[in-house]
Amino acid sequence: MNHIKTVKIILAAMLILSLFGIFDLIYVLVRFISLIGFLFLAYQAFKKDNKNETFIYIALALLFQSIFDFILFRVYHINIYYFYRFFLDSEPLDFTLSHNIQRVISYSVRVIVSIGLIVSIYKSRTE
Repeated sequence: MNHIKTVKIILAAMLILSLFGIFDLIYVLVRFISLIGFLFLAYQAFKKDNKNETFIYIALALLFQSIFDFILFRVYHINIYYFYRFFLDSEPLDFTLSHNIQRVISYSVRVIVSIGLIVSIYKSRTE
C-alpha cells in the first residue's frame, strides 16, 4: 500500500472516530494531524500536476487546521441574534439551537470528507 492511501485511510478513520467522542479530548491533535495529512496529499497532487485535487486538499487543510478556529455557522448565529434584537426587540429564546445546528454541520463536514477520502481510494484503485 502506498503512502497516499495510508494517509487517506488514517485521516478518514480519525475523522469518523471523532464523531463518536473517542477523540473529543484530543480534537486539537486530530485537527493538527489532519492539517499535516491534507498538506501531504496536496503536495502529492501538486507533484502529479492535478490542480483540482491540490486546491481541494489545501482548502481541507485550511478548514481543519487548529491555529485559527473557523466556525462555519457563526454568520447564521449572528444574523439570528440581530434579527431578534432589532426587529423583534427581544432576546432570542434559545441559543442552544444554533449551537446544535453548528455541531450538526461540523459532524456533517467530517462525514462528507471521510466518505470522499474513502471514495477517492477506490477510484484511484480502478484507474
